Amino acid sequence: MRMKPLTDFREFRQFLASFTNYERLPTFRYDSRTLGLERMRSFVHDLGDPQNAYPCVHVGGTKGKGTTTLMLEALLGADGARVGTYTSPHIEHLCERIRVGGAPISGDDIVASANATLAALERRLGSPDSPTFFELMTAIAMLHFSKAAVDYAIFEVGLGGRLDATNILSARWSALTSVGLEHTDLLGDSLAQIATEKAGIIRPSTPVVCGALPTEAREVVAACLAGHTLEFPVPIRERDEEATIRVARRWFMLPRLLFGYAALRGGKRGNARLTATLFSRVGEIDAGREVALWAAIKELRPESSAPDLWAVLLRNQRQQ
Repeated sequence: MRMKPLTDFREFRQFLASFTNYERLPTFRYDSRTLGLERMRSFVHDLGDPQNAYPCVHVGGTKGKGTTTLMLEALLGADGARVGTYTSPHIEHLCERIRVGGAPISGDDIVASANATLAALERRLGSPDSPTFFELMTAIAMLHFSKAAVDYAIFEVGLGGRLDATNILSARWSALTSVGLEHTDLLGDSLAQIATEKAGIIRPSTPVVCGALPTEAREVVAACLAGHTLEFPVPIRERDEEATIRVARRWFMLPRLLFGYAALRGGKRGNARLTATLFSRVGEIDAGREVALWAAIKELRPESSAPDLWAVLLRNQRQQ
């Protein structure tokens, strides 16, 4: 049956509600049949693989991944890049999940991108290959970023990592902000099991930055990624006493949060170690505070100048 094009955002909401939304279910079977990456790969392939039209950053973790995603969006934006950002869940409005240049997608644009999926959906509705709510939203984001000609797209993992719909990405850079006990009925009841799921987003050729992980989780991640490009930031309090350390501190304002960072250079082998420390107005945020965001910037845009970038970001925030 041929699907009728959607005409407005109200119709889109009704259309979207017809797809299985695991975000609203109290529990479900967490396996490759329920959350099948092959289904997602096939779906976006029929859409022309829009996720391959731009470099991607993939951010996972138990806590801190949303904040990390928005910080990286702000940093890349301050450096002049056009950035697409995909986060979940939304707080007030569905369009919050898909942003370009820091602005949510418009109702007209989300309808247009949804209409672009209809031909591929027609062949799948009523079958096991029909996408879920989250898979469809992820595909719409990928399409919109391609149409918007973004320089980079940042995707926050929805659930876990290994079986998440975002895990079809061939990311330019990945991050694990933290690992803690969450969704234990789905991901496992130990830090080792959850770390295995989180580490599933990492590819052999993709640089990875990890936040400060519990020992059990850190051992699992390190074992899974033996031989990969992996960076565990070194906290200032645990720095190598034999290293030559130069610490630079700067501050800038973002909406509702105050962030600071400390860059460390040195080490026995002379390699740079960087950390990013987050502070709220009421105290330090524990989760994801040592994700090396500047390492990501230097990997993505090596021509960037750290002092200039922070100055631009600070000036832009003061003007808002």
